[in-house]
Amino acid sequence: AVWKALPEEARTEFLEIQRAWMRKKTADCNIEAAGASTEVMPREAARLRCDTRLTLSRISELQSLME
Repeated sequence: AVWKALPEEARTEFLEIQRAWMRKKTADCNIEAAGASTEVMPREAARLRCDTRLTLSRISELQSLME
């Protein structure tokens, strides 16, 4: 929702950066999850916690662009 609330010009300007951030988030969270456990459920829980933490951080960054 925050991404869509950005002006279209800003979305166009930052689209490649946003895509790169998404790829990095996925990779970072997969690495973090792999280090958390070898069992499926704890590993997935760790991945989801990481995803949530990084997404909330990114939301704050994007909101600062609107100010």
